[in-house]
Parts: sequence; C-alpha cells; structure tokens
Amino acid sequence: VSQIDLVDGYPRFLEAVDFVKGPEIGLNLYSQDQLDRLFVHYSDELRVGMTDRKSSLAMYDTLLSPVQIEQVPKDREAAVIVIGGTKLRAGFVKKENGHMKQTEYFEEEWDKKKFDTPEEFCAYTLKKLAPFMNNSNPNALAIVWAFGGKAIRRNNEQGIDVVSVEDLMKEFEIPGISNKPVGELFMDHLTRTYGWDSRIPIAVMNDTRAVGGGILGTGFNLLAKGRYNSESGHYNIAVGLGEEVSILDKEIDEKSERPSRALTEKRIAGQYLGELFKVVIEKLENKGLLTQKVLHKSPEFISRILKFGLDKALVYEYADPYLMATLMFVANQVITRAAQIFGTMVGSLIRTFPDDYPVDQIDFPMEGSVFWRIPSFKLKAEEYANHYMRQTGKKVNFIK
Repeated sequence: VSQIDLVDGYPRFLEAVDFVKGPEIGLNLYSQDQLDRLFVHYSDELRVGMTDRKSSLAMYDTLLSPVQIEQVPKDREAAVIVIGGTKLRAGFVKKENGHMKQTEYFEEEWDKKKFDTPEEFCAYTLKKLAPFMNNSNPNALAIVWAFGGKAIRRNNEQGIDVVSVEDLMKEFEIPGISNKPVGELFMDHLTRTYGWDSRIPIAVMNDTRAVGGGILGTGFNLLAKGRYNSESGHYNIAVGLGEEVSILDKEIDEKSERPSRALTEKRIAGQYLGELFKVVIEKLENKGLLTQKVLHKSPEFISRILKFGLDKALVYEYADPYLMATLMFVANQVITRAAQIFGTMVGSLIRTFPDDYPVDQIDFPMEGSVFWRIPSFKLKAEEYANHYMRQTGKKVNFIK
C-alpha cells in the first residue's frame, strides 16, 4: 500500500461510509420505530396465518405435537432422512439409557437439484444413500422435508405424511412432486429396493419442526405453537417495517431467480446476504472508493471479514487498513440489519404465544449457516429479541 493511499485512506473511508448510508445505496440500520412496527405487524400475521383469512405468512400445521422422551419406546431404531436445501443427510437413532443416541450418520451436498419426475428424484436420493441403507431394517422412518407442504394423516394411521408444494424454492425443481405424499413416495422405493416393511410408522415433517425452533440458512422459517411451520421468509417485510422498498433491496430482488417472492428471506438468508455485500462493494469500487479490487464477495467472506483479528491471511490479501475498515463496516451493516429483523420477529413470536414459553430462561433451538457461522450474529439477534422480553422478565438464549 502506498503512502499516498494511507494519507488519503481516512477521508476515503469516511466518504465510503457516507456513500453506503446515503440515498444511492441506503444500507442503514432500522430505527426502533420501524422494529416496533415490525413486532406488532408480524404478531398480527402469525395469528391471521392460522386462520382462513389472507396473510403474507403461510402457516403449515405439521400435525406433530412435541413428545416427551419418556414416551419413546426403548431398543427400537428409527431411520432419519433429511432432505435439505443444501445437503442430503441421514442417520439412525435409538433410545438408550433415557437418551436418544445416533448410531450412524451420512452427509453429502446436492450435486443436482433439477429432476424430470419425483421417481427420478427419489431413485437418485436413495442411490446416494445406498451404502448407508444396505442391510438396514428400522422400526420407524422420519423424513425431514425442507420445503413447504400440507401435513396429512396416513390412511393406515401409522404416522404423518406431507403433500409437498410444487414450487420448492432453493433452486429445486421436481415437477409432479405434489402428486404423491413424500413419505409414501420414498417408502414405495425403500420397500422395492431394500425390502423395508411398508407398515412401519412414518413421520414426515419440515426441517423447522424437526429443529423445534427455527431455521436461518438458505431460507428462513420459525416454529409456532410447537407444531406450525411459519414460512417467515415469505413474510412481507416492507409492510412490516412500514417502509418503501429501497433501491438496494429492489436490485437484490430483481437479480433473484424469483422476483417479488420471499422478500424477508432476501434480507436475512445466507445467499442473499452475500449478494447484498457483493452489490455494495461493487458500487464502492465503481465510485473509486476502494484502493484495490475485492476478489471475494461470498457469505463466507463476510464471516472472514467479521473475525478479521483471527484471520491473518486477510492482512496479506488486503493490506490497506482503511480498505479493511470499509469492508468491515459494510459487513457489519449487512449482518446487523439481518439480526435486527430476525431478533424482532422471534421476540414477536414468543410474546404472541406466551403460554408456549413458560420458563424465564427460554432456550430457542436454531439451525442454519447464517446463525452459527457468521461471527456475532447470535449475540446481535439475542440483543434485539430480548429488547422485547424485558417487561416480561424472560430472556431468550439461542441454542443448537
């Protein structure tokens, strides 16, 4: 870095901050008035979503109420298949000594997301699981289906199935997936391929129900009333905040595969946070406010920026301290805005259904890359959620 760059660095940093917060970009933190409005509006939508009235918040009854571990029979093994938006996972679990124990585990990222038929998708999935499924004979099957769908009771009363929505999101395309329940589809293949007993109990559920709290990764969902999966990524966030959609948010939306859809998801979910960071950095580059080109603009790079003190490689990649200060400012704005929305919505959820959270210390289970891989996100989210817990005397703690 030249001496001229260092001398000019601080004024350039201040100019970059003003530009990021100014009308051309508008990457500002939300005001308390906006968050208070969001708190109230999201609560209203949660209640409306459970009725037949029109709401921007789809609520799916999973038909699966919480079960105490004492009710689980011992020495019986269940197979679990997790069909996520990013990865395929599977495992076997059984109850031992009063606890659920995982006996085997499989995990692999999807290398294909577009299929011609549900049968092709199912056969492809089970082929990947072949080493895991061979010689298995479980007493029950659980399928975690990380997409929307309507839960139904199976005809033989042996569990709960899901009729999937056709529009799967997360870049998956499986035409006709809504024609047959997910559990029935997989059990047909498992019976033919591995000789499984088709009469074993099946429980198919959304990943939000499986976690028991929320998901914030490639998508955004929260569990309400212990069994309702709220598609919170589709909530109308602009109405909730009482704002005009910014130029920046419009740009992110228009660049997405499905414009005008999943508007909250596009402000807080992983792939969109990376895109938001990338767009802002490119605008700063075009404005001549960065001393060098930024080569990395992914969500993972945001994590590296925010834990700069632990990532010595960044010192060599981006030696100008004022450039690093600019990148850290942008990353922090992106993450804090997301944590403001997320924390406020969780606070609203808990306050809307207080009977479901009777203890003073509320351990709220969360899964997802945004939540656990981005430094400080958990603490920021807890700060905003607990702002709305103060008058109740309760406190939220997000856990895995």
